[in-house]
Amino acid sequence: MRLRLEGSVRREAAMALTAPASVAGGAGLLGVLLWPGIGLASRAGGARRCRRCGRAFCRRCQVATKYPDFCSQCMHLFILRDGLAPGVKAKKMEDVARYRRRVFIGSRLLSLFLPGGGHVLAGRAIFGAVLLTGWAAAWLGIALHDELMVNLEGLAPQAIPVTFFPLALLALLAWLLGNLTSHGASAD
Repeated sequence: MRLRLEGSVRREAAMALTAPASVAGGAGLLGVLLWPGIGLASRAGGARRCRRCGRAFCRRCQVATKYPDFCSQCMHLFILRDGLAPGVKAKKMEDVARYRRRVFIGSRLLSLFLPGGGHVLAGRAIFGAVLLTGWAAAWLGIALHDELMVNLEGLAPQAIPVTFFPLALLALLAWLLGNLTSHGASAD
C-alpha cells in the first residue's frame, strides 16, 4: 500500500522542512551529535569534584599525578601526608567534614524515598541499581494491578492480599536494604 500526499500537503511539508528554522535546528542537532566524534570537542572532562572535600578542580591546571580524583590540597594532606600550613589545613579539614556530612545526609534522605538512590550517589552503583529496580518493580506491580492482562484474582479467588504479598515483600525488602546497609563504596 502506497501513501500518497495531495499536492498542497506535499508542498506544505516541503516548505516546513526547508524553513530556515528547521534547517538550522537540524544542523545544530547534527553538529551536537557529531561534534565529539570528529575530534573537535575535548573528550576529557575539564573539571572534576574531589572525592575527599567535594571542591571542583581542573585537571589541566593541577599538576599531573597518579591521583586524579583528589584536589592538590587533599592529595598533599591525606595521601602524600606532606602537610600544609596550619590555617589551610584547618580550613581543609572543615571542608572535608562539611562535605562528608552533606553527602551522608543527602544519601540518607534520598534512600528514604528511593531505596538504592543513596547507594548510587555514594558510589555503589550496581547494588543501588538493583535496589532501585526492585523498588520500582514492586510499586509498578501494585499500581498496575488492575491493568494486567492476566486476572490474578482468577488464579486464587478472593486473594488480593495473596497477590499483593510478593510485591509488598519486595518493596519492604528493597526499602530495608536501601536504608539499613552502608552507602559508601569504600572508606577513603
